[in-house]
Amino acid sequence: MFLSKSPLGIAKDGGMERNPEAKTESEQFIKNTIELLVLSLLSSQSTERKKRVESYKQYSHRRTLTSDITEYLNANLSEAVTLEDISEKFSYSVSSIKRIFKAETGYSVMNYLANLRIARAKQLLRDKENSVEYVAARVGFSNVYYFSNFFKAKVKKSPSEYRKQYSKF
Repeated sequence: MFLSKSPLGIAKDGGMERNPEAKTESEQFIKNTIELLVLSLLSSQSTERKKRVESYKQYSHRRTLTSDITEYLNANLSEAVTLEDISEKFSYSVSSIKRIFKAETGYSVMNYLANLRIARAKQLLRDKENSVEYVAARVGFSNVYYFSNFFKAKVKKSPSEYRKQYSKF
């Protein structure tokens, strides 16, 4: 096929010369192989581009799903929401919901819901007109004692201590 001018051929003199004894089929084989390589490289670039577009669509869809879930959680703050409820509502498996939501927000769904409930409870507790029982019910707790313990664990103050410190005059 080809002969190099020296043992280091390409590296040293930058080229190779045709072996006059080589058959033309071997040159055609090399040409075909190079063409296949080029086509393969072009195809892989096209595939990468398609993957990027698909990834963006998935990202956009994941953001929409996460936004829909947060709206659902806000709208159902006083309800006993479970991952199964969310899974059924949005037609995704529980594991997909957990994975997507965590990737988008940095929080698990239930941790996010707990933070929403605490934030809303703080707002409601600032108004002295609202009893602790009322606040507990409004943020999805049927048991006021469980709510008080939960609130204290998250805020480091009991609901009544929080109210005393931050209530409206």
